[in-house]
Amino acid sequence: MKTMFDLRSFFIGAALTVFVVFALGVSPSHSPQVDRFRFGASGSHVFVIDTATGQVWGKYVTPRQDLTSQEFMSPQLPLGKK
Repeated sequence: MKTMFDLRSFFIGAALTVFVVFALGVSPSHSPQVDRFRFGASGSHVFVIDTATGQVWGKYVTPRQDLTSQEFMSPQLPLGKK
């Protein structure tokens, strides 16, 4: 059985392979943010840091009084604004 080598098909296949490799290497522009918020504590202070905006929330806590306060857990940025 004689097999013929088609040069045109070879170049189309090579071009498609290169296209797929480059398409897979491109990162999406709207990738999810990972590790945006950092939490920390120092003695009786608790901090939340938004690494994207640089905004910091802090609270002085005393033993067992932080359980009733909802101020720290409420949203700090208005919804819909960026």
